[in-house]
Amino acid sequence: MDIFSAGYETLSSSMAFTVLYMILYPAIQTKLHQELDEHLGSRRPTLDDKHHLHYVQAIIHEVFRINTIAPITVPHCCMENTTFYDYFIPKFNLCRRSCTGDFVAQNVMFLYVTTFFQKYSVHRDPNNPDLSTKAMAGFTTSPQPFKAIIRERY
Repeated sequence: MDIFSAGYETLSSSMAFTVLYMILYPAIQTKLHQELDEHLGSRRPTLDDKHHLHYVQAIIHEVFRINTIAPITVPHCCMENTTFYDYFIPKFNLCRRSCTGDFVAQNVMFLYVTTFFQKYSVHRDPNNPDLSTKAMAGFTTSPQPFKAIIRERY
């Protein structure tokens, strides 16, 4: 349950940041739509499409790079020498760790972005012209509240 509840909040924030950046950089959104139209047409995206949608992948990686969604994590270390399958992990080995939900998050984010932007385009709300990319602080970060105009593409 921890993975799913943490994943929901981080994916929600990541998707909000993606929408924000597509509003701020409409030329990138146009290229995103072109790639989706070229490779998917009107069929639903699947995870098999990841290998063909390089621009989508680049956008997702850039959103993850620019905005650290979970900037504060619990420190990890191994309390005793451990063997896990064929891997030996020495006591107090403070090396780079990765989120156990990262693989799921990458795939779900890919499906969210491709499905949403295949059907919709996002635009700046003229009543909300000042958009900020500065994240709101917290255990997880999210964009400042903003309004967007969402239009069906078809």
